[in-house]
Amino acid sequence: MVYFESLLIAERRIKMAENTSNVSDRKINKEDFSWRAGWVDGVIALITVLGNMLVILLILTRASLRTKQNWFVLSLAVADFLVAAIVFPLRLAIGYLYFGKTKLFIDATHDFLLYASTLNLSALTLDRYLYIVHPMKYLCWKRKTNLIKTSLVAWIVAFFIPHIRLLINLYVENTEVEKNFILFLLCFETVPCLCLPTAYLHILYFVRRQKAQMKMQMRQVQHNYVVTENPEKYQTSKRSKILVLGEVIGFFVLSNVVHITRAWLKYLLSTPIFNKTFSRTSYFLIHANSAINVFVYGLFKEDFRREMKRVFCKRTSPPSISQPAAAAHIELQ
Repeated sequence: MVYFESLLIAERRIKMAENTSNVSDRKINKEDFSWRAGWVDGVIALITVLGNMLVILLILTRASLRTKQNWFVLSLAVADFLVAAIVFPLRLAIGYLYFGKTKLFIDATHDFLLYASTLNLSALTLDRYLYIVHPMKYLCWKRKTNLIKTSLVAWIVAFFIPHIRLLINLYVENTEVEKNFILFLLCFETVPCLCLPTAYLHILYFVRRQKAQMKMQMRQVQHNYVVTENPEKYQTSKRSKILVLGEVIGFFVLSNVVHITRAWLKYLLSTPIFNKTFSRTSYFLIHANSAINVFVYGLFKEDFRREMKRVFCKRTSPPSISQPAAAAHIELQ
């Protein structure tokens, strides 16, 4: 996602290396590197690594979290974890040392993991959309093989797109081909920012309409019968999942809007936009999104909040759920 501006910088460095015979391959680049920015990025990376590692371990070790929906949460957490654990140290080294064409491969890896995060979030949204809006279709969709296939497709597509861009940059000299592929990348990055909020708004509309229908039906039932159960409690879990999805999508759109705007302006104006503040804000928001997701799970997702309490507050937490009850809970998901 940061590919467009980093690509221009990388090409500029390669030309400088080719024209200057006495330039070392490990030359310090003081102009592009800032220790202050490095510390901020380091803190974000540390939070992202530790937080997503916690999410991954909770899903793998807690029976109540090994649900079909959380398969996409696990895949999303793995992508966010790899962004901070692998890409950040490499980009930090790039800011301090000169790597030549190697930087293009690192940028491709960076974009691969960010695209994987985006596509896994899209798969998670699709899963919740079918579950709430089209429950009959979801009965066929929720098979484990379908979920695994969807997740694999997300990772495969995320891998191929930036590496095709890398091959075009290295071996294709036709600028028209490169320009058309950049347009494709811009559309590819823009579509999730439009489709995910649209799908979420449709979910909200459907849930509110369903809630209004339930209230009307309950009034009719209460007029003829004595109702002892409160139907609202059965909607708590669904509202919690919808809230978490909305928070994740909201932070995703917010973190990408600066980058998308900058990339489109650069493409339409055909001139690079080297605004340091704009660039740093875009980079910060994109990577902060991977760290924020962890707090969203911990604060708003009921099942994660419950398991975190059991991990960190063992003395005050209630006894763990029995195996039959845990199995029944998973089946209901």
